[in-house]
Amino acid sequence: MVGILIAGFFYTSALTIAPATVALAELSAHSSPWLVALLGAAAASLGDLILMIAVRREEADAEEILRHYHLSRVRKFSHLPPVRFALGVAGFLVIASPLPDELGLALMGASGVRPSVFIGLSYLANFVGIFILSSVVHSLL
Repeated sequence: MVGILIAGFFYTSALTIAPATVALAELSAHSSPWLVALLGAAAASLGDLILMIAVRREEADAEEILRHYHLSRVRKFSHLPPVRFALGVAGFLVIASPLPDELGLALMGASGVRPSVFIGLSYLANFVGIFILSSVVHSLL
């Protein structure tokens, strides 16, 4: 179980997603896909929360760049409700996919998702992604 938690935690970053995917696949061969997805998603959500805090800190830098280059239209456009919703959905899909979560976190951050809602969405997205991976590996073996 500790291995699932460690692999799930490292399932979020661009630098560690490949070995974490291999580890989760190997653990899925010997465990229930439900267990791997439940525990792996919990740890991945913690990793996403840590990355989200880092992304939020960089958001101020992005605002400064937009202000410096007089791109206030981009900023106003990104605050429209349909655009914010689309950014949130796109971020959810990126987090659920086996792609690195940094892009999904940036998209969800741009959509203005509150951290309390983000944790639940992150868990759900990671659960879906890890469960599909675990189910495929478990069914092949």
